[in-house]
Amino acid sequence: MDKKGQTLVVFVLLIPLFMVLAAFIIDNSMIVSENLHLKNVTRDIIRNDLTKEMLDDDKIKKILEKNDIPTKELEVIRKEGKLNIKNHYFIDSIFGKVVGINSYELEIDITGEVKENKVIFE
Repeated sequence: MDKKGQTLVVFVLLIPLFMVLAAFIIDNSMIVSENLHLKNVTRDIIRNDLTKEMLDDDKIKKILEKNDIPTKELEVIRKEGKLNIKNHYFIDSIFGKVVGINSYELEIDITGEVKENKVIFE
């Protein structure tokens, strides 16, 4: 009995499954990476604003844009020694388009304040 045909059929059936799995992993990695980048840049802005120099809204917007972060829905709120930065935007999907996912939503809402000479994030 020749098993070469069976092996070929199994191989051909598994290739699309592995490709979909790889695409899923790549898209999720991209989302996690972009989200970490957004959080780090936002926290750095808040830390610098509260400890070094007070940044106006335009400077904050320029810093975010310099780091390739869209600022269309950026909100900067200062209240009682606290700085709150909210941002919301979409990033394009690479492989999700195959299954109908065109973009992923990223949203951030970080508040920072100085307590005991340390910047505390909420």
